[in-house]
Amino acid sequence: MKIINFTLIILILVFSISCRLDNNIQETKIQFLDFEKSPTTNRSDLYNIYFNTNIKLDSTLINSLMYCPLNKNVNFTVENLRKSNNALSGFILENKKVNIPEKPYTYIAEVAFKTSKSQGSETSFLEEKEIKRLLENLTCVPCKIYKPFYLDSYKPYLSNPMCIPVEDILKALDD
Repeated sequence: MKIINFTLIILILVFSISCRLDNNIQETKIQFLDFEKSPTTNRSDLYNIYFNTNIKLDSTLINSLMYCPLNKNVNFTVENLRKSNNALSGFILENKKVNIPEKPYTYIAEVAFKTSKSQGSETSFLEEKEIKRLLENLTCVPCKIYKPFYLDSYKPYLSNPMCIPVEDILKALDD
């Protein structure tokens, strides 16, 4: 009897883990506005991405990750994201400083250029020389809002992509 109960519990756990719930987050279209060195910090490796969306980001997506792999894959998936080594990434913040009446849903992502090793367990900041080398064959850097959920209880969320022109990034690097 104990073996049957244990087996039943294991089957229920496997089934519940494999059937992640839909996150029910509305599809978000994001549009690039500007890229600059972060004016709110002394750190030279932090940048701000200003962007707007077609919907108001609620508490589910504020503090999510803006993820921009430094490659040509515009339509990247969660699997691609987990395998990507070099990226521009950081957290989305509410934008309380910029008020653009015709673009009411404007946000900031405070980001840095990072590289990861050992499947993301080791992360370090990229040097400017390496960033420029990674950007030299790109015209734009694709970005999406990424929201994972605790214990994979819901399907991870990825927004529609936006593109940051490389010339804007290079201009900010040289400032």
